[in-house]
Amino acid sequence: MLDFDPSSSWYTLETEHFAVHFSSRGMFKPEQKELVEHVARLAEDVHAQLTALIGWAPASRTQVVISESFDYANGWAAPLPDNTITLLLFPPAGERSGYDDWLRTLLVHEYCHVIQMDMARGLPRMLRRMFGRAGLTNPFVPVWLLEGYALHTETRVCGYGRAESAEFDMMVRAAADAGVLLPIDRCCNYELMRWPAGSAPYLYGSLFCRYIAARAGQEVWDRFSLARSSGLPFFDNWYARRLLGAGFDSLWREWQAELNRHADSVSHVIQLEPLTSFRQLTEEGFYTGSPLWSRSGEEVYYISNNGTGFPAIKAVNVASRAVRVVFRGRVSGNLSLSADGRWLAFSQFERNNYSDHSDIFCVNLRSGELRRLTRGMRARDPDYSPDGRTLAFISVEHCRSSLMLMDLATGEVENLVEGDAYAVYSNPRFSPDGRYVTFAVGRPDGHSDIEILDRLTGWVVPVTEDAAVDLSPCWSRTGRHLFFVSDRSGVFNLYAFSLETRQVRRCTNVLYGAFGPAVSPSNRELAVVLHSFEGDDIAVTSLDARTWGPALSPLDSIRSVSVGPNESNVQPLRTVASLNLSPVYYYNPFPTILPKLWLPFVWPDSLWSLGAFTFGWDALQIHRYSGAVGYRPGAGPFMALEYRFNRFLPLLRLRLNTDPRLQTGELSFGVPALSNRRSSIFELTGRVRRDTAFAARYMLGFATSNAFAYRFDVAPREGAVWGAYSDLEARSLLGQHERVRVVSYVSGFVGNWPSSPASPVFSRWSVRLRAAAGSAFGDASRDSAWQTVARDGIFGVRGPRAESVLGCNTAAAGVEYRMPISWLERGLSTAPVFLRNLNGALFADWRMTWSHWQPRGSDLERSLLGLGAEIRADLVFFHLLPASFAVGYARGVRPAPANTVYFRLESSMLGELMDQTQERFEPVLLRD
Repeated sequence: MLDFDPSSSWYTLETEHFAVHFSSRGMFKPEQKELVEHVARLAEDVHAQLTALIGWAPASRTQVVISESFDYANGWAAPLPDNTITLLLFPPAGERSGYDDWLRTLLVHEYCHVIQMDMARGLPRMLRRMFGRAGLTNPFVPVWLLEGYALHTETRVCGYGRAESAEFDMMVRAAADAGVLLPIDRCCNYELMRWPAGSAPYLYGSLFCRYIAARAGQEVWDRFSLARSSGLPFFDNWYARRLLGAGFDSLWREWQAELNRHADSVSHVIQLEPLTSFRQLTEEGFYTGSPLWSRSGEEVYYISNNGTGFPAIKAVNVASRAVRVVFRGRVSGNLSLSADGRWLAFSQFERNNYSDHSDIFCVNLRSGELRRLTRGMRARDPDYSPDGRTLAFISVEHCRSSLMLMDLATGEVENLVEGDAYAVYSNPRFSPDGRYVTFAVGRPDGHSDIEILDRLTGWVVPVTEDAAVDLSPCWSRTGRHLFFVSDRSGVFNLYAFSLETRQVRRCTNVLYGAFGPAVSPSNRELAVVLHSFEGDDIAVTSLDARTWGPALSPLDSIRSVSVGPNESNVQPLRTVASLNLSPVYYYNPFPTILPKLWLPFVWPDSLWSLGAFTFGWDALQIHRYSGAVGYRPGAGPFMALEYRFNRFLPLLRLRLNTDPRLQTGELSFGVPALSNRRSSIFELTGRVRRDTAFAARYMLGFATSNAFAYRFDVAPREGAVWGAYSDLEARSLLGQHERVRVVSYVSGFVGNWPSSPASPVFSRWSVRLRAAAGSAFGDASRDSAWQTVARDGIFGVRGPRAESVLGCNTAAAGVEYRMPISWLERGLSTAPVFLRNLNGALFADWRMTWSHWQPRGSDLERSLLGLGAEIRADLVFFHLLPASFAVGYARGVRPAPANTVYFRLESSMLGELMDQTQERFEPVLLRD
């Protein structure tokens, strides 16, 4: 995905410690400027509090990039080349964790990362003075410590954070009861495939940091980060023993023993009352949710996003538990059925080069026809009215969400409730008579409540007004009760609000959590989302008011955590009228584009290379560059430069390489195209080369892919990669030949679909079938256009050892069978190496090159054929760098028997850093 829409203009607003960058199509609107100023004020307030709390302040301005191109809340921080925070500003709807002010919490989290990674004392500080920002050690902490420290700081600064939530407590208790609490090594990176996957560092890191802080003081992790920043990376256990009196391994085991005791205690208290009986309908785990009954009551529709296949809406038969796929797409939010039961409405993300926005769609359950109901409204959570004439949904603009109503006949949209002060609306539901619309709302003061809109009077009446996290309202079929989810007891359960008596009663008693209630057409059953140690699944229970119990009174104030003797919970946002905000001006890349680091290198190629390199980009990454200079003994000095301009289409890339013997230059233009199910790129390149003579070549290529690999897959299991390219040499265009080469290639993937996500990894195999063909036309040089050599690539043949065979035509084919051997997902404590899996492959490669119009028998005899096997280990180095190491054996069958053992170490992430043409676009063009 590209960073910027070419139609957008970028602006900057500066404060004392931040430069805030934002975009708009044309001139920005007043409400957008208000949002940016709000972010700037929050950032300055967060800076004042965190720097005083932690004891470290970055020396230069932090760059804050605001993006409204994504319809999900997130953010990330990077220490290179400048301290930079990217904020995806979209209100997080229906969050189980609950927030006081989600935007403030997001800023606290990301700026905590900035401060922690910016720290440099002692030897690193000396290295930083010599090499610039390359002298940083804290970016290489285990990820559980990086994220855990930030979440721990959320709680200290905001007064209520995810580490204190009923959601995190639910997840860790479920794991403790099942005996599957994660060891410390499985939380050191983001690459875990098991539940809770990439959330593991956040969950376990935050709770472990909270446990240690309760023993050693709230400021203990500030002292740890400062101490660690004064030495070499990857000695985390040494610093732990020095500061905490024990290594992280033993502390982690002590903490998990405490977790087990806590889980036993909570389970004992919960089971003092009878547990609600459920019948589980699905066994998918992960993110399974949004149940909705069919009109007949025979099926329950739900959203399946368990990572083992493309996200989908599915239907499960209540009696047989048979599952069928209704629609595949990047769906989210509520599901809703039209009054006649023909149309199923949902929200779906749509990705393109510049954005990933959500809109409302509906699918015909009989014909499969797909209709789009909104466009560009950043809409979600649809619900049909009982008469089928209107549709309620949530729309978002500049972080303000609104409850909207669409007339399905005319397409006209009415704003029912407009968000104020960055309130977050979600899950609107019509009452059975259509008069009322209930919805959930989260406000910046920390209240997450249920409210009802009376469409006749326009009044909004609160159902709950408390500190509990209240979610997912749902009407009974009679309209007498309003069900919702609440953590008021410390555990998420279902509650019923009576519209007649205005009393709240508890409907379920569960160990971990029940969510997303949906009432059956008979009004006798409830479908819910039940949480377990593997994630969420759909279950049903009887709806019997006689079993409902009294509801506990919720807390009457926002929850807060205990703090150290010298700390206090954060006060509300201070008055910042005197805050010095600069006038808004057009973005200027040059203040941040200058190199901020350099490093020497020694590279063991055929001549050895000694030199230094640097790289960098501006705050918005419009301009990206890298450069190296050095000396090769016996060959002389060399220089390499690469520049990429990423503002408009087509993308531009310039490369220059020079030494006394050879000079090359390359100018490329690329046009990518991204969607939910496909990525493509069109590329035009001109390349010049000068050694003993001057030559130029021009290339035109296209590649597209819809290949997908899912959770626990070691290779794509569906889809294909197809590409074609042509290169031209002409003397009139400074070429050495009059020649054109044309190539086409395809790789198709087929694999099995295990019966359930829990199927053994051995059953998850994938087969790649590939073929490629090339031909050359022109002068006599066409007969040497292709060389048959034994190497990897689209024309690669592993195994044979033979002299190069020249020709004007070439063809290749191959098959590779690959399967996981073991998903170990283990490391060595906090060491910077993590073994994700071992997988194996069997392969066969073939290639033939010839110079006649049709191949002859002698050409076939000279063709190459190789068979072999490979063992590959997929790893993560330094907690952040995925890589793979392969050992293979290949036997050349033709033209003569030969044996080859090879080793290969590669990293796609490192490859992207070294070759920015590959960034974000798969597949890249492959050249012979």
